[in-house]
Amino acid sequence: MLSVQGFDFGGFVHCMRTSIGDRYIADALSFLFAIKNHYDISQFALTSKGVIYEGDTSGVFVGSCEHFNGYVNHFGQGVVLSTAVKVWEYIHGDNQVKFDEVEKEFLNAFLNKKI
Repeated sequence: MLSVQGFDFGGFVHCMRTSIGDRYIADALSFLFAIKNHYDISQFALTSKGVIYEGDTSGVFVGSCEHFNGYVNHFGQGVVLSTAVKVWEYIHGDNQVKFDEVEKEFLNAFLNKKI
């Protein structure tokens, strides 16, 4: 895992929460972003509402997070949330996790920047 020292991940999460407007959706996307970019995911936790970021979000992110709304608008909040939970479960040892076709499409688009 790469250190987040050169990248203010807390600021990124804050940007996501502000842009998306829903903490759980923003944190789910931030979690998937962290995995995609090989960042440390130790400050994320799985709760009954989904994957959340528990780290400091007081930092500053230079840039925009608005384009992440495209994933939510295209695939829906439920797909974003369920996919993040299933990825969490898989990387924490549940090899029986099954992704439906829409979740696979979302992951493919997210990982390959197709939106």
